[in-house]
Amino acid sequence: MNCYKFLLIALPLAMILSCSSDDDSEFEQPEKKSYPIMMTATERPLADPDAPKGAPGRAPKVTTSTLDEFKVFWFDENSNTFERTGVLMIKDGNIWSGEESWPEYYAFDYPDKDLHFYAYNISGDVANMSPEGFGDKGDAAITVKIMEASEQQTDLLAGKNVVSYNKCNGVIPMTFDHISAAVKVNILKTKSLEGYTVDVREVVLHHIVNQGDYYFEQGEKGTWSLYNDKSEYYSSYTILAHKDGASTGDQNSEIEVETSPKQLNKDGDYLFLIPQKLTGWDKSSSLSNSYIEIKCKIYNKGSQPDANYQSVYLPLSAELKMGYINTLNISMGTALRDKDGNKIFQ
Repeated sequence: MNCYKFLLIALPLAMILSCSSDDDSEFEQPEKKSYPIMMTATERPLADPDAPKGAPGRAPKVTTSTLDEFKVFWFDENSNTFERTGVLMIKDGNIWSGEESWPEYYAFDYPDKDLHFYAYNISGDVANMSPEGFGDKGDAAITVKIMEASEQQTDLLAGKNVVSYNKCNGVIPMTFDHISAAVKVNILKTKSLEGYTVDVREVVLHHIVNQGDYYFEQGEKGTWSLYNDKSEYYSSYTILAHKDGASTGDQNSEIEVETSPKQLNKDGDYLFLIPQKLTGWDKSSSLSNSYIEIKCKIYNKGSQPDANYQSVYLPLSAELKMGYINTLNISMGTALRDKDGNKIFQ
């Protein structure tokens, strides 16, 4: 308030000075400074239900300490609109800085008025699904497509906060949640195959929804709406066997399956999928719904294996939970089927 009083007093004085001079001059209003969008970033870690009680979850692929950049947009309750461009945030020490500034209305005119911020780490096949022009904060969403190629997959982080400029002193605290479902695979053979050697090269998960909208404001940590009405919205995802000592799985790796579980993929090297409930193939006919394909060699102990891998199949019924490391336990036994639903072992 004192600032405005000072300007009202100073203005007449400036006018008197300009009238008593032969020089052309005019009084200039002080410019409003620009305050860039700045943030701090923390995260809630992935939950691992298989970890010993009290132990932290295993390391996910992406954390806020390994994150290189993320994007931000916000909902303006004053105009009832979204800022939809997705402001890129770059790390500078412990602070993340954006290319855009705080909206003038919130930084200068009403610095105690809240603004709704939304952040996500996803790039590539992602679109901000906020409505054109007017909408509601409940429409705050991003569209995500999970690519089949492993090098194009990533852990997904998203966060939200409602805060005013004065409340956070211009630096917005943002807490991220892991919004995908991390998947690891354990594999074993049952006692019915004790007389066989079983070598597995890879496991493929078929008929998985690959695309959906993540809504920030629905539910405590956001919710997913899946695209599942067209065949193009389904994909198959491959997990390669990981040998001890190797940095990751590859096409030349295989593991010998024992009667005790072995982890197929390297610890921390997870498959990240859209959370969803999977309905398994019923085994009564050719492949449908969700199913597991295991590329392997099964041969009598002591004999030479065939040079080629064969594919065997099992139903895949599971709920892939958001923010969890979901463990898929595969038991290879006499229930294995071919692609037409026939038993491999009669």
